[in-house]
Amino acid sequence: MEITNYIDNNKPKFLAQLKDLLRFQSVSAQESHRADVLACAGWLVEHLQEIGAEAELVATKGNPIVRARIGKSGARRIIIYGHYDVQPVEPLNAWQSGPFEPQERNGYLYARGATDDKSQLFAHIKAVETLINSGDGLDNEILFLLEGEEECGGRSLEEYIQANKNELKAYGVVASIMAGEAV
Repeated sequence: MEITNYIDNNKPKFLAQLKDLLRFQSVSAQESHRADVLACAGWLVEHLQEIGAEAELVATKGNPIVRARIGKSGARRIIIYGHYDVQPVEPLNAWQSGPFEPQERNGYLYARGATDDKSQLFAHIKAVETLINSGDGLDNEILFLLEGEEECGGRSLEEYIQANKNELKAYGVVASIMAGEAV
């Protein structure tokens, strides 16, 4: 019941934070949005730190990886993978509302990244936060790996994984991805 109460008590804050995340124009395939991609990654690091994670940006040849650890060190490690970059928004005339100005319509939230993948990775972050703050705690170590090149075919995550195989040994992996996007 504590979990449900925590979610209910924080739902407006969670929704506002999700909308903040969706406002980042983190289009990895367009160099003109490089600063937006970096700002989005920085926002995620700060947000993860606020919930108690040891979070940092990992420099790569491309866009940075957000790496964050939280939970019991030495316990079973669960890796949560997601990506914070999004597809280009063109053609703009196909959108009923601004692609980076989240809008609620008929119980749904519309914005670029709302279904692929910012909402999913954010849901995992909020689930971990809820477990910690509802009194249940974490029995595992959670390692977030959030990349900024999934939508442009970048190789930075693959190179990171190859270089850090020992650190990435895990009991399980949760892939926070979803196909499709509504406009």
